[in-house]
Amino acid sequence: MKTIFKIVMASTIVVILLIVGAQGVLADTSTSTTNTSATHTAVSEVRGVITAIDKTATLPAVTITPKEGSAVVVKVDTTTIITKTGVGKITIDDLAVNDQVTATYNKDTNVAGRINIVQPLEKRRAFEGTIKSIATPVIVVTTNKGDETFQVGSKTQYQVPGVKDATLDNFKVGDKVSVLTVEASTTASTAVQTAQRLTLIPAEQIKAIHAGTVTAYTASASITIQDMKGDSVTFLIDNSTKINLRNGTSAIAVGDKVIVTGQREPSESQFTAKIILDTGAKVVKNTMTAKPTPNFKGSVKTEKGKPFGQVKSNVNNNVQNSKNQ
Repeated sequence: MKTIFKIVMASTIVVILLIVGAQGVLADTSTSTTNTSATHTAVSEVRGVITAIDKTATLPAVTITPKEGSAVVVKVDTTTIITKTGVGKITIDDLAVNDQVTATYNKDTNVAGRINIVQPLEKRRAFEGTIKSIATPVIVVTTNKGDETFQVGSKTQYQVPGVKDATLDNFKVGDKVSVLTVEASTTASTAVQTAQRLTLIPAEQIKAIHAGTVTAYTASASITIQDMKGDSVTFLIDNSTKINLRNGTSAIAVGDKVIVTGQREPSESQFTAKIILDTGAKVVKNTMTAKPTPNFKGSVKTEKGKPFGQVKSNVNNNVQNSKNQ
């Protein structure tokens, strides 16, 4: 009996320990879940119209009223990102009552993570043309429908291919540009469009090839040639110019026959030589254009790749050998 009693007691103790241990695990799990959920930030979004802006509060507040539902007051701190469609980052000073916005915010603190001004599509227009005049803060662009006047300023984005952080100084009269506008503003009592983005459209380079005789040459500076019609053309030479010397020529000299490939920007008046092929003082005929006589067509086909003179010589040798045999 004592033995049975001991076994029962031992089993009971084990069961009790298991229950206590399970409760401890459950308690730990519950605490962990609570802590985990506490680390997740509740984020909400509101879309509507700005109906009030209070910049005097400890944290500036923006009231956004949606089409349906109650107004939401979001706070702006140093972490809030404020943007405008088509413009990029702006500040709270750029926000105004009646602006259409979307905002995400922390539901617990009401601090906005992001506020974005949404520009109605009907207010966005694009133009393309040539700059007629620049008189900061106004530029005039000639389009195919006439002149358009735009206001530029600190919020205007300037885009020039190959130029980082471009400014209005990178543009000049005569440049081809595209202009994106969003809304109208008033300057000097005259309604003008605000240029949201001004983009330079690079003009296509003009290329040309000229063949003739060298009449003047200055190394690393320029070369002048006269073509068969007697016309003279001068090309600038820079570090990008490639010079190809043929027929034993060691340097370009007056009297040499050359072929010059050049190009120039539309805004420039002179071509820059990109490739100069110098064949020497004499014009070298291209023997590859010579056509063999009908009698040697077969030899040309069977000995493809050999100079024509060599083919003819081989044929003559074969004929002479046949006579001698």
